[in-house]
Amino acid sequence: KEGQNGAFDSKVFYIRNVVAPHMSPFVDVPEVILLEWSFLRELHSRTLASGKIPLARIKDWTVDDSKNETSNPTRKPTGMLVLDYRSTLLHYERTLVPSKKSLPPPRILTIEIKPKAGYLAMSPLVDPRHRIKYLQSRFVSLQILQQQGKWAKGWTAALDGNDNSDSNFQTSSYDPLDLFSSGNSSRIRRAVSQLLRVPQNNLKIWFQNEQVVGHDLHSSKSGTDIRRRKQDDDELCQRVLDAFFPGHHRSSVSSDSGDSNISSSSIRHPSQREVLETLLEEILVEVFLNGPAQELLAKLVEWQKLDVLDVDGVGGVYERVVNLCRGSHEEAQAILDDIKLEDLNMKSTPRQRTALPLFESSPFDSDHLDEESYRLLHVFCEETYDFQQCLIRSNPDLPDEAFMNAKRHKLVQMINQFSLPACQFVLRNWLLSLAMCDVSVFLTLQKLDDVDIVFDPDEVVVVSSEVVKLQHFAYRLRLIDCDQKPAKKLKGRTHKEIAFRFLKLDARKV
Repeated sequence: KEGQNGAFDSKVFYIRNVVAPHMSPFVDVPEVILLEWSFLRELHSRTLASGKIPLARIKDWTVDDSKNETSNPTRKPTGMLVLDYRSTLLHYERTLVPSKKSLPPPRILTIEIKPKAGYLAMSPLVDPRHRIKYLQSRFVSLQILQQQGKWAKGWTAALDGNDNSDSNFQTSSYDPLDLFSSGNSSRIRRAVSQLLRVPQNNLKIWFQNEQVVGHDLHSSKSGTDIRRRKQDDDELCQRVLDAFFPGHHRSSVSSDSGDSNISSSSIRHPSQREVLETLLEEILVEVFLNGPAQELLAKLVEWQKLDVLDVDGVGGVYERVVNLCRGSHEEAQAILDDIKLEDLNMKSTPRQRTALPLFESSPFDSDHLDEESYRLLHVFCEETYDFQQCLIRSNPDLPDEAFMNAKRHKLVQMINQFSLPACQFVLRNWLLSLAMCDVSVFLTLQKLDDVDIVFDPDEVVVVSSEVVKLQHFAYRLRLIDCDQKPAKKLKGRTHKEIAFRFLKLDARKV
């Protein structure tokens, strides 16, 4: 990025002052640094040559020659310096045992998970034709729409190296509601198992900086024949098994474990990848049942639920802002994007104590609202949370249709009375919720040896089960990609939701 006070400064401000106070200790604030144009050109060239940039992202990897060192000799490009969690060591000490001549090298496994939205829609503003949103998670619905060719994601372009990849799309049975199930061990295991089975772009795993799991695992080897690719994959998985699970041998797996008279032809040996994924599942389940991971997921879903509008309701509030800005989208977006310290909730005692989650959990200050705007917004939220309770009581069915329609009409009318600060407050919270639904969780695992002493025992997980003998792992959890979502995402956002009309209420996932 060009300029010393540009987009990266606002990103760092947002992460430091909006996200980090709530998400501590799971967020590392990046730094803005000055770069040289020569470095930028080399980075650009090497990155494009690597073939790792999806086609949908290529447009973002362009160099504007009008902003180079020749036309602007006094200005330097800036970059955002972030930690690479695929190679960063944990905080620990290693003690040399007299009987050992040297210390074993550290063994690091890094896992990236995109948890996605861990809540169901609760807003009365959901379009009547989209009410399946009340009954199943957005991720599950989008899987069905992608399979039907009614929805497209940018990462799918990397499946074949082109945009015509519908035939290779494999539906995932992962449901974020399982991962966010407040420590329910069977549901968390199901979530982890489905992520490993069909990673898509929601799960990636690296061993010592080499990718082991992920939808783009073989994208750089598209010309390699299948037999060679299988051989390379077996060798890679075996290296991970040797490093993390030494002495673990592949066991026999029956194709029909319920039959006591198993013939030799029905017994097969699992592949190295199957063995590895079984062991990784045990580790991930233990980590996500542990205190730090549960704390992280609770913080994450708390902010995801700042969405009191749903995508279907966002358009109406955004249009209200545009109208109050005399029809200017540019002015409306600038008002929403320009966040200052005075816009944040720094007070320990708010103007009025309330049990409404939007006011209690939001990092944005509602005290700047005038009395009438505050009252109207408070009533709007009361109506929304009352509606949510009706949804919970009616589950697995929906409340009366006439009731839902009346609630929706009432809230639409209220939006038409919102002041600019009230619109600003709910839309900033919605954009924050959107960001929290799109974050990545980085889990750095390090196998512990007898010589390792870890500073923080809360970040040690002990794995012991029928398939994994007693193992100790130090781990660290961090959030990335939690920067501010720009207000330009609001323009035309509602139109894409039309695809939800293809989902029938009686065909939902059970």
